[in-house]
Amino acid sequence: MSIIISLSSIPPRFDKIGQTLESLLDQSVKADEIRLYIPKSFARFPDYDGHLPEVPQGVTIYRPDEDFGPASKALHCVKDTSLDPDTKIMFCDDDEIYDHNWVAIFVEHSEEYPDCALCGSALLMDNYNGIIRTYSPDEL
Repeated sequence: MSIIISLSSIPPRFDKIGQTLESLLDQSVKADEIRLYIPKSFARFPDYDGHLPEVPQGVTIYRPDEDFGPASKALHCVKDTSLDPDTKIMFCDDDEIYDHNWVAIFVEHSEEYPDCALCGSALLMDNYNGIIRTYSPDEL
């Protein structure tokens, strides 16, 4: 079983991403790979000059041609046909500090629920009546 952590970032966050990446490297269960997707150009940042953030050893920057916005963290990784089908892919945000056991908790639950997609939190917006509901961890 291989574990990949996949995330993306945008130029305004490059100078702050170091702590997030360090928290991902400092997991009690180590990922086999941490992928940071930074497209060659951004739809939302047309003046982007191509500079990259400094990343710690153990993080690999991938430079796709397409910018899928916030979905870049997921779509580029799942499109990688070279991955073993049993690879566990964890998607995360670039502006959070992750608990030391974040990966371990997901691995444990993925073994309990092998055919499920897992998430740490969710937000459902009912487009018909405007009700917003946040699900508790017990419901996920």
